Amino acid sequence: MQEAWLLPPRLLDPAQSPETQFVGAIILREKIASQFSSLPRADLPAIHQVCLTSLLAAAAQSSRRLVLKLSSALASLVVQAAAADLLGGPLEDPILSTIAMIESARLQNAAETSQSHLCAIANFLLMIAEEYHKAILQSSARQRARAVLLQNVTAVLSTAIALYDPTLHQQLVYSGQLPASVSTQHFNPATLSAQLGPSSDNLRADAAAAMAAWIEYLPLVYSQRDPSSSTVLVIFDILLQALVDPVLLQAVMDHDDAASTLANSATDVISAVLASSPSDVGQQLLPRVASLAPTFASALAQPSEADTVIFLLTNILASLFHAHAGAFVRISTEEELSVCLALVHMLVGCVAIEGCFGRDETVSGAALEPLHDFLYELGDHSDASVQTAISMFAPVFSSLVHAALAKATIPLDFDSWQAQERMAWREHRVQLGELIARLMDVWRMPCLAQINSALVNAVNASLDPTPTDSRWVSVEAALFALKALAESVSSPEIEAAVLELLRQIASLPPLHFRVTFNTLSCFGAFAACVRKDGELLGKVLTTTVNSLADSRLVQAASTTLLRLCNEAGGSLVPWLDQLLDACLTLNQTLEAGDAARAQLHLQQRKQRAALQQHRASVAGSRSTQSTAIAKLRHVQQQHMDWIEVVTALCHVISWAPPDQLLGLTERLAGPCTARLQQLASQLGDESYLNAVLVDADMREALLDTISREFRCLARMCLHIDPAAARQSEEDDEMDGFVNVDGDDDSARLRLQNAYRQSQLQEQQQADEQQRQLRQQQFMQQSLQASQQGAQPVASLVAMTWPAVSAILTQLSRLAAAFKDSALDQEAVDQVVLAGCLALKNALRTVRGGLLEFVPVLVETIEQYHAMAPSAGFLDLACPLLAQFGVVENCLPSMALLVSRLGQTNLSLFATAGLDGHPTVLAGHFSLCASILGLPQLSAGAECWQVLSATFQLACQALPVVQLGNIDPIANFLEKTARASDRSPAVSQLLQEEGLNLTHQLFLSIGGAQPRGAWPLLGKVLFVLAKRLGQSFVQWAAQVLGIEGFPSPHVSEQQKRDFLQQIVRTSAQSTPKQFNSNVVDFGFLCCGFTAGASRTAVL
Repeated sequence: MQEAWLLPPRLLDPAQSPETQFVGAIILREKIASQFSSLPRADLPAIHQVCLTSLLAAAAQSSRRLVLKLSSALASLVVQAAAADLLGGPLEDPILSTIAMIESARLQNAAETSQSHLCAIANFLLMIAEEYHKAILQSSARQRARAVLLQNVTAVLSTAIALYDPTLHQQLVYSGQLPASVSTQHFNPATLSAQLGPSSDNLRADAAAAMAAWIEYLPLVYSQRDPSSSTVLVIFDILLQALVDPVLLQAVMDHDDAASTLANSATDVISAVLASSPSDVGQQLLPRVASLAPTFASALAQPSEADTVIFLLTNILASLFHAHAGAFVRISTEEELSVCLALVHMLVGCVAIEGCFGRDETVSGAALEPLHDFLYELGDHSDASVQTAISMFAPVFSSLVHAALAKATIPLDFDSWQAQERMAWREHRVQLGELIARLMDVWRMPCLAQINSALVNAVNASLDPTPTDSRWVSVEAALFALKALAESVSSPEIEAAVLELLRQIASLPPLHFRVTFNTLSCFGAFAACVRKDGELLGKVLTTTVNSLADSRLVQAASTTLLRLCNEAGGSLVPWLDQLLDACLTLNQTLEAGDAARAQLHLQQRKQRAALQQHRASVAGSRSTQSTAIAKLRHVQQQHMDWIEVVTALCHVISWAPPDQLLGLTERLAGPCTARLQQLASQLGDESYLNAVLVDADMREALLDTISREFRCLARMCLHIDPAAARQSEEDDEMDGFVNVDGDDDSARLRLQNAYRQSQLQEQQQADEQQRQLRQQQFMQQSLQASQQGAQPVASLVAMTWPAVSAILTQLSRLAAAFKDSALDQEAVDQVVLAGCLALKNALRTVRGGLLEFVPVLVETIEQYHAMAPSAGFLDLACPLLAQFGVVENCLPSMALLVSRLGQTNLSLFATAGLDGHPTVLAGHFSLCASILGLPQLSAGAECWQVLSATFQLACQALPVVQLGNIDPIANFLEKTARASDRSPAVSQLLQEEGLNLTHQLFLSIGGAQPRGAWPLLGKVLFVLAKRLGQSFVQWAAQVLGIEGFPSPHVSEQQKRDFLQQIVRTSAQSTPKQFNSNVVDFGFLCCGFTAGASRTAVL
């Protein structure tokens, strides 16, 4: 035996201590599982003998822990030998021969060790299945191991039954339900059961675990001709009967380990059989599972003691409904109906279990998913038989609605719960809402009627002359259920009923803030219905506006207001003054909160200073910090709600008369403009700016405030004047990037199939001319639109530009000051991005209406980006170039902008490296990709110098940049290759640098870049092959002809085959098929075979 394999046998020597032997068993199992290939075939019988001898010795000593570990080692050896096709000699029929040898040793030892030997057999059978499941094997090896195991499955399962209950095994053999003998020369389970007395609890648990493992990890193909299938169904019945045994269930509730193991194994067996059995077998199993109903009912009667039992039985039901929910649709007899009703009643009873989820009980949530499966199956069919089934289940549905409403009722002491308990209850309530919505899709009007009845009864009870403080909770639960039905209003009848219900809700008197919160949520969810009733809309708006003054309701009120404004639009113009007043009142509240937060930060700084001097109580400091965090989160949520309210009002203002647009816009933007001016003034103070540089809390608060105001400004710039915004969304050019392709790859493929090559070239030229004409017409229309009528966004930009410009200047100074702190610099960059987004939205909304701002914007972008390079300025430059890069008068300034930005970026990459500023790198390549779509601009000397330098940078960067930046680089290269058809300069550049580009692409695919980059690089190869044809083939042949390139793992023949695939698939297939070949080649370069590449991914 090799030296490397001698250590475990030495440690397993009987003379060693039990602890040493246990360590030896662990080492032996790990070596067999992970290093079996290093074991010489000649030493295999010796290792097998060591495992078997040590297992028999451990069984004789009744060492259960050592028996389990040695069983695992022996089972792993059998699985690995079967997978490697090394069975033979002493390993001929290894499973049953091992059982026979353990049984022989049992008969030769004292009666006291009999149960220990039998447990060794059960553990060995269990570990065979588990080691097969855990083993890391190739598909062919796993198939060989599976074949060996399936040859013995009938004997193994029959042996497990004999160990579980010898008397029952004999009865089953006598009745013909189990085979009387198994075709083997080593062992017969019937002989074993005839020699055994009653099994111990531990043996029954081990035997059940072995059955569960074999059935779960080796799912069978059920067939009447397969004897193992009938054996599995016998085991199903045996363990199902065990679960209705009150003695076993009481032991489980008493936390008996053997009973818990047996119950869990029984659940696994039953669930596995239900999940894998075909529909005809599943139909036969429904009545058997329904026999659990009395046991389930008794467990539900004492949920706190029987929660484990309820959870196990619910898992069985979940497996049944998931695999055989269709059986509940095909009900043809009264017996089938009673069985199905019993099964669904079990789940509904689990939902209705007493107690609050997350605090008193945690099992009712397990019943929701199988009920979803059941309702989905019913709702997925519309034939008459299903409608009949739905009517039969009406009593169950009624019970389900009642149970869901009860579980969704908020406890009165909810605020005193722990945070984790409140979170669990909220998540469970959301799932209940989804279940009610699914039931509404199936049951429809009766479901709505029952929720309506529950709401009316709850409201009447709450209005009783002597109400109690707890009456409101039922109203709140009914409102929650109604809100869940919002997505299910699909017919005029239901819509009319919902409208009538909403009218009643709008007349509710104040009961509790939670009731008002859900009332607002209902109005928002049914906004499409509310807008059809003018009187109701007025009441809803009044309630919503009044709720904006309550900090507990502002979140629901802002969301409802936004939905109403989206749905109603111009119908809300008469309420504009009222809405603006409420909005400004909310703003004043926020300003007071900001002042309080500033005072809190000042107190914190003083406390920290005192703490550093005196080292005072740490507990008090922690309490103050916790309070500060809670207040900070509350303030942040309030500001998010404010932005939602502003967004809602922007929609309404857009429908106002033209002569009122500017005044309303100035009124809405007034608070934001004032705060921006105040921030600009603060940042202009050198003493304040120096304080910000040294105080992290001041800096964080400042950046958070500026970012919030920029986001608010961005919302207003985007949502005021929605007609222009909608037109902009419909046009490709105003998305920040110009669609320069004229045709995608699939369209080009269709053209190639329809026309000759010459006709295709003519079509491309016509498309290019039409694209240029379309851009010119677009800009003319935009400029005309900007001169007609009011332009509120242009006015908004004019109002806020001085402050925004000043703030961006100081932010650039901050970014430059924090160049050595990546965290602070990133925080400043995020604020700059928010400011640039506001200007980008303004460009998108007004289109050509900001022509007078072009020189200022160009100067701002150049100046600030040079001071502190940021991806935000590059992102802003893209729509600026897209709009004004086709305007003759703006071409010089646009060319200068490209030149200055390009020079700044290229200098930055030369000094800081390609990975020093990844966001700037991505923004630079995106900017250059957009320039390629502007022929007049890209043809200029300044722009072309930047483009050519960027192309060389892309070739250099491909093998070395991080994976996240491969996408913008590949996109730039792809667009460059596509532009070669219409730009002689680009075509010449590709001819000069094509060989270098091809070399870098294959180097990246060959291992320089990870697997995620290969499809992106494959797109570049695909376009090069289609656009450059023979030139690319020559470059690829020259590059792949280098010995050992791009990887020593690829042979010359494989490279030639890949080149042929490139040529063939680029002309005949889609990019997806082409990329599949590129990925396969990448796996070959990594040392995988073509067939193993998929396994490597998995």
